[in-house]
Amino acid sequence: MIRLSNATLLALGLLLSASSAPASEFLLSNGGRVHGELVNVDQRPRTTYVIKTAAGGRLTLGRSQVKRIVNKTPLEQLYEKLRPQASDTVEDQTKLADWCRDNRLKKQRVTHLRRIIELDPDNVKARALLGYKLDEGKWKTQREIMEGQGFIRSQGKWRTVQEIELLDKSRRQQDREREWFAKIKRWRNDLDGRHADEARQSLLAIDDPAAVKSIGKKLEDEKSYEVRMLYLEMLSNIDGPAAAKILMEQSIEAKDVDERLTAMEYVVERKNPEVTAYFVDKLRSKLNYEVNRAARVLGQIKDLSSIEPLIDKLITKHKYRIVKGGGPNQISQSFNTNPNGGGQGFGGGGHSFGGNRPQYVYKYHQNGQVLQALTALTGQNFNFDTVLWKSWFKGQRRAEHLNGRRD
Repeated sequence: MIRLSNATLLALGLLLSASSAPASEFLLSNGGRVHGELVNVDQRPRTTYVIKTAAGGRLTLGRSQVKRIVNKTPLEQLYEKLRPQASDTVEDQTKLADWCRDNRLKKQRVTHLRRIIELDPDNVKARALLGYKLDEGKWKTQREIMEGQGFIRSQGKWRTVQEIELLDKSRRQQDREREWFAKIKRWRNDLDGRHADEARQSLLAIDDPAAVKSIGKKLEDEKSYEVRMLYLEMLSNIDGPAAAKILMEQSIEAKDVDERLTAMEYVVERKNPEVTAYFVDKLRSKLNYEVNRAARVLGQIKDLSSIEPLIDKLITKHKYRIVKGGGPNQISQSFNTNPNGGGQGFGGGGHSFGGNRPQYVYKYHQNGQVLQALTALTGQNFNFDTVLWKSWFKGQRRAEHLNGRRD
């Protein structure tokens, strides 16, 4: 540490206990600087700056002459007194840097660390404190290293150009989504007023995928049957997977049968492998009514790749919870109720007993919609005989294989 003289220690004590305003640095419009204490602190409005200088004199400056005032804390004032006492050597600059560290003067510390590496370019401690690292034999800052690797500092992190482009794209997408949310909200309100026809036309003219998120949210919250049907039509006018996903979900989950069938019609028009894959996956649902609704859509899509998955779901097993206080036939499907199931239940399995724990039974279902879909796709009907269906399908594959070999 720097050895402080008795006079310096006394000055520190006086500065720290002083109740007067701290010394300031006055940055002048002409580029000059004046150090001292503002005397006419209470002047309102400000027309002049009366400054008591360190030498004890007084200087008066006009308001236009002073660009900015930087107030100095007692420690900063002491630093200004200590700085001239340090010699321009690595040793004294290191001591002054350490003193700045102990007194939390970060900017001043950096100044002395930089001077150290100017005096001693390979000073490892100062280089490390300033964030330098050896890279291929050269001292480089983290910024120089990262920029050399093609990274760019953005939003407090080092990112690739591709990441920044994706973030920018995401921000632009969010901005567009917010704009559509405001427009759709306004036009929805207009549906209930004098401008209903114009609002409906504006809504049906939307074809921007950025509007899908807002439409989906409005559809979820909408109470009016007519407006929900309008939202489904709006989604049918928009290309892309986001709109298709909502329509597919509605064809399975919508409570109103007309809404489900309408959504199904729009989905069928979008024949593509992703749509087929969605409904094939729904055949694995734990809910029997979802299995049958998915099969109904697959029967309309007529994608032959769904034949085998449909055969596997002709008969499915589902878990039901026994309703408390009900008779032996009063059960509800686990996780949900089973409205309009479309499947014929038969058989049963064991159920759990003991105390107040819930009791369950398992039921097998012959899924009528699955059979209808298979019949529509194949022109065959082996009822619910899965053995015959699988045998027929195996024969079809063998025939296709032989035809392929002949070709």
